[in-house]
Amino acid sequence: MPVLELHAESMAAIQKMGGPEADSLAMAPPPPTPKPDVVDPNAPAFDYTHLGPKGAAFFGSMVAQELTAAVAELKDYFRARAEK
Repeated sequence: MPVLELHAESMAAIQKMGGPEADSLAMAPPPPTPKPDVVDPNAPAFDYTHLGPKGAAFFGSMVAQELTAAVAELKDYFRARAEK
């Protein structure tokens, strides 16, 4: 059973794209930046851990590439799924 080392690749991709683009992968956009003198302690924190459709597509593609590289027999299956 292959092990996919996705952590380093994911971190490098996020670092390369920068904060605003990385934030666009989230389930919801980050809240507007508050004015320095206005702090709402009840404001929800930005969720950096749950992906939206763009993030799911980005990381799903990364997993598919790594998986088909590790298990070549799956390559045709992933190609067929991408065409749907």
